[in-house]
Amino acid sequence: MIKDEPLNNVRGLQGKKLLLLKILNKLPWLILFFTLSYILVMYFFSYMIDFKGSDLLGLGTWLEKVRPGYPLFWIYAFTEGSPTEHIQWTFIGVSLVLAAACFFVNRYFIKKISWGWLLLVLGLALMLGEDYYNIRHKTVDFIANYYNISPATMFSFLHLRTLVELVLYFLLGLLMVMALLLILKDREESGRGKKLLVTGYFFYALASISSATRGIGNWYARVGDFLLGDNKIRMASLVTESPYRGNLGFYFMDFVWEEPLELLGATFIVASLLVFLIYRTNKGQIHIDKR
Repeated sequence: MIKDEPLNNVRGLQGKKLLLLKILNKLPWLILFFTLSYILVMYFFSYMIDFKGSDLLGLGTWLEKVRPGYPLFWIYAFTEGSPTEHIQWTFIGVSLVLAAACFFVNRYFIKKISWGWLLLVLGLALMLGEDYYNIRHKTVDFIANYYNISPATMFSFLHLRTLVELVLYFLLGLLMVMALLLILKDREESGRGKKLLVTGYFFYALASISSATRGIGNWYARVGDFLLGDNKIRMASLVTESPYRGNLGFYFMDFVWEEPLELLGATFIVASLLVFLIYRTNKGQIHIDKR
């Protein structure tokens, strides 16, 4: 009995490790399930409250109190600084930490420098700074104040804003694309992780293309007006604050279409990084066991 006790302890530790690995292996899929469920629930609430006029769970009355100028659930759920954006910011922040972890695992355990992970860390840091702190606006304001460029001189101010946005998005795009290509090129990385990462990039690309082309033919406003249909008149009567008043169709697409795409992109990226890290951890664990 005494001789078997250390062996039982080892088996117990191995059982706990296996259970932990099983939980970790399911975590990426649980995150994906959470986001898909969240988006569907938000869409359902918006449909019932905004389109059907239901006071679902008292949310309609609550919105009239906390958002008297625009008591629409789809604005509350998907606008800037909304619950949707907070989840997205959280996932980008977690992705930043996981990407850094992948870099350090490769550097100190696999003994190689993975430039793809380093570029992804830089890209995610820039993305988080832009999404959370609006660094492009702060940069424009700083340069404008430094060189005394007033918004009243719209020609110069608009050119400055365009230049800053082009430089920032070019740098962000370059970092993210180079990171993706280098990670995909690495044959030692998880194939499943690569597929999830590409999917995350796809959703972000779709959101970016939609945003970049929304002024062509004013298609955001046209499609938004079509989707709102006859409900637009009733919703417009509830909205008293700008910039939403008179632009409901445009903002409907900007919020209800674009924000979920970005959330899906962030979700697939964080899920992919978990898969990459778990894959590396499993490889390291197998190597240690064999020794």
